[in-house]
Amino acid sequence: MESSMPEKLSTGAKVGLGCGGGGCLTIAVIVIAAFISVIVGGAPDETAAETVSGGQATTAPASPESTPTTAVPTPTKTADPGTALAMLADLETKGRAPKTGYDADLFRWRADVDRNGCDTRNDVLRRDLTDITLKLGSNGCAVIAGRLADPYLGETYAFDRDPNNIDIDHVVARSNAWQTGAQGLDETELEEFGNDPLNLLAVSSTLNRQT
Repeated sequence: MESSMPEKLSTGAKVGLGCGGGGCLTIAVIVIAAFISVIVGGAPDETAAETVSGGQATTAPASPESTPTTAVPTPTKTADPGTALAMLADLETKGRAPKTGYDADLFRWRADVDRNGCDTRNDVLRRDLTDITLKLGSNGCAVIAGRLADPYLGETYAFDRDPNNIDIDHVVARSNAWQTGAQGLDETELEEFGNDPLNLLAVSSTLNRQT
């Protein structure tokens, strides 16, 4: 590997050739000082040098002393802890509206909202179940077997070609959402709510269907 030392010397030599009188001494001192600084502090670390042999290049690992350090980035400032509470305090609260006009089909549950070729139920089953078996020819979509650790009961259930023992629970129920503001949503927003994975959990059907 070439160092920058020859360039520094050749530059000094060119300057020295054109000087006269005491100027040469000054220039010589500058050149010598530059030369010393290169030897003491500016020379490249030979332990990290690239060597070429037989047409193949290999790089030796740098010594611990020459390993560069990276500054720790300053974390982005996050919102103050009281921000969410302050926003909640400003929300207008109203009583529960009547269930008039409610229809679960308005939420288009099981639609393929993310356009991945698979309905929401199977998306959630693949997310929440373990040891899953997928139906052949379903393009990796349909779950026909697996095991569920129920998040509510803490028990494990086998899901084996029987869709009746595992339900997908809307944590915030659609009927509850309808009476607390969802009736003001448009068709697209209702569909997004009905298929929002953050509001969906695979659970035991026995518990989910209790009224």
